[in-house]
Amino acid sequence: MREVHVDAAAGWTVRGRLLAVAAALVATAPIWPVDPLADEAMDPAEVAVLVPVVLTFPVAWALLARSRRFGLWVALLLAGLTGAWSVWTVTWADFGTPPDADDGLRWYLGAAGAVVLAATPIDVLLRRRASAAAWVRWAAGALVWCCGVALVFAVPKLDGEPMPPDDALLPLPPTMVVLADEAGCASPGRSCVRRFTVTSAGHLPARELARRLGEHLAAKGWQVRTSGFAAEPRLECRRAGWLTNPFELCGELRVDEQRATVEIQFAHANRHDPIVE
Repeated sequence: MREVHVDAAAGWTVRGRLLAVAAALVATAPIWPVDPLADEAMDPAEVAVLVPVVLTFPVAWALLARSRRFGLWVALLLAGLTGAWSVWTVTWADFGTPPDADDGLRWYLGAAGAVVLAATPIDVLLRRRASAAAWVRWAAGALVWCCGVALVFAVPKLDGEPMPPDDALLPLPPTMVVLADEAGCASPGRSCVRRFTVTSAGHLPARELARRLGEHLAAKGWQVRTSGFAAEPRLECRRAGWLTNPFELCGELRVDEQRATVEIQFAHANRHDPIVE
């Protein structure tokens, strides 16, 4: 009878590589939003950004690996890390105070990147010979791995509620003057507010000054709503960060017709906190 010999360092097929990435994709299922309106749930846009980021290192390994058996075992380890990250994020991650979802994402990316970095030289030793196409694939995998490392440092580090930046309003047009610029927090890292008091250099009425401030804020990227029944424009909250950063920067204008001034207040709101009336 002919003896069948299985090469432990046999080449990894394209199908195997695709299945490895698919396994990591399935492992992200716990973060998929079943009810996006529920408190602490990620919205579909967040998930659409997070999933490709989380798959960076599994994709890098699928391109880098050469030997089938070793490549499969490392791919399963990466899928396990992905699943652990998904479960931790939806079960224990806080969306306002550390350790938050951004911390978990950073830890996962660091661990997955380290696994790929440690496994690659071992895989090369197991299967030294490679075709020209394999070297092209390996170079692509190295590039994807470098992108993953960049993402580790790009994930924001959240340490409580941030102070609203002054460039949310400044610089003002020459026709407007800042009378007061106040900033403070009720407690360290919580309930931080920045408040400006603005007047006109040309003695405009407060309502007209508020209208022009609305135009200025719209030019700075704010979504501004105006109403004939309101004395001031209304600002839509906007994202303060990226990925899982839960904060939105919100602004409010208040008209003081007697002093011919407009007060603009900026504060952060946590999108994942329930609204308490």
